[in-house]
Amino acid sequence: MLHDVLGQTVGTLEYQYLDLMVAHHQTFGEQSAIVLDRADVRSFNVMVSHVALADGSIWSNGNGDKGAVPPSAQPLNLPEELLGQYRRTLNEPRLTGVVQPFGDLWQCGCGCWNMAQEEQCFLCHCSRTSQEEYAHADKLQPLLNAYQAEQQQRERVSRAARRQEAEHAEAAKARQEEALRIAQEDQARRKKRLRRNAILIGAAAVALVAVIMVFSKVIIPRNQYNYGMQAYNEGRYAEACDAFAAAGDYNGAHSMYRRSATALGDQYMDNMQYRYAAQAYADADSSSAEIAKGFHQASTANWLDNSPYIDDKTIDLPRMSMPIRPATRPTT
Repeated sequence: MLHDVLGQTVGTLEYQYLDLMVAHHQTFGEQSAIVLDRADVRSFNVMVSHVALADGSIWSNGNGDKGAVPPSAQPLNLPEELLGQYRRTLNEPRLTGVVQPFGDLWQCGCGCWNMAQEEQCFLCHCSRTSQEEYAHADKLQPLLNAYQAEQQQRERVSRAARRQEAEHAEAAKARQEEALRIAQEDQARRKKRLRRNAILIGAAAVALVAVIMVFSKVIIPRNQYNYGMQAYNEGRYAEACDAFAAAGDYNGAHSMYRRSATALGDQYMDNMQYRYAAQAYADADSSSAEIAKGFHQASTANWLDNSPYIDDKTIDLPRMSMPIRPATRPTT
């Protein structure tokens, strides 16, 4: 039936869906428009009058309630917490309404219409009996209390686990910091030990240099000086010169060197070895060097003049091996 804006019936319209094979709970007609022939229609009621079944029989709406339409879904009259418990109990979040019968049909809480003989909803598979059983506050309240207690227990366990995890993390952090502190202390000790070893090595090097300096500047020169004095006193002036030259500046060794060289020159003069005497006096910075040199030249000339074997008086003198002489003179 068609109604105007005032809700008054202004006519009827019959529409047939032809040549359809519709299975149980299958929808149809979504793509077929039903055109109204009146412009003042604002609402309408739908009534299924006849259905041709697959077995050839005809179903007719002859229940005396022609024009009746299924009622709208009715929401569950439950507080929010109990409604949530209702959905948890039936394990279906789409349940929002009450189960309501209509003829040979019943409407599930999810809004789906089902045949009266079907116990489970075709859409959400929830039991009609279970929905009707738990759709009451006195039935849901004990379940809600148990759920809340379980949640509180889970929260306590979760808090304890989080607290334990935090304690473990804090302990791990403390261990890590302790390990880092120990590593830093070990590194500091190693650096300190390395510095101490470097200082010890440096001190040892300084001590070694000092010992070397003592040996080279004191002990060795002293030994050389003492040996030179012994050789001088025993008349071994050439050895004395070598020793005093090796003694360097120790205890006036250069003065004893000159004295030893002068004494050595005197020995050469006594032995008429004027050439060597001149060299010894020269090493001693003695004025006697010129006298010895003159003796050497005179003796050489006399030998050349009297030699029956030499005709050419300009011949070079043969080189003679010189006795042991000091290699260097001491620094004054």
